[in-house]
Amino acid sequence: MAVVEAKDVWKIFEPGHVEAVRGATFNIAPGEIVAIMGPSGSGKTTLLMMLGAMLSPTRGEIRIASQSLGDLQEAGRVALRRRRIGFVFQSFNLFPSLTALENVAVPLRLLGARDHRRRAAEELERVGLAGRLDFLPAKLSGGQQQRVAIARALAHGPAVILADEPTGALDSTNGLAVIRLLSERASEKGAAVIVVTHDERLSAVAHRVLRLEDGCIAAL
Repeated sequence: MAVVEAKDVWKIFEPGHVEAVRGATFNIAPGEIVAIMGPSGSGKTTLLMMLGAMLSPTRGEIRIASQSLGDLQEAGRVALRRRRIGFVFQSFNLFPSLTALENVAVPLRLLGARDHRRRAAEELERVGLAGRLDFLPAKLSGGQQQRVAIARALAHGPAVILADEPTGALDSTNGLAVIRLLSERASEKGAAVIVVTHDERLSAVAHRVLRLEDGCIAAL
């Protein structure tokens, strides 16, 4: 059964009637890695934001774990994001005043997990940062910050992981480490991983590539 379903999804921005995404239809299964590729301005990030319930389609339907996003009010969409979706942003989006451990613990605390510190520490150890738990983001390298961001996205065991150019700001070594982490989570935990990327190394490990051109899926 698909964990992500998109049916004839459009996003039109006003003013100007800009058709950012046009008629996207696809399903993604648990454990599947899908790369979304295409030139700048082709609608990749807009599509990712809609899949993450952060932006509503103009028309069409998106379902996450059998839940139609169109049936949810804002509070329900927030709850779905907290429970079922993990985000990895190119810009990391870490809280600058929180340590690595505290950043990773944020989604766990929001879900009321009493063992949030232990689980956050375990996730940081998994990404090779056991010795950086008490470091603020400013004291971490770019690669380390991205690994903290990935640990935070994975800590609550999401069914869907969405990543926007997760290797774009990293060197080759750290980029490969990120690719390995996302692949492991898909294979070990059965998470659906959807990645917007220009990185051919990342697309090479994907099960499928969705290529967007002018808002349309040009190839599967």
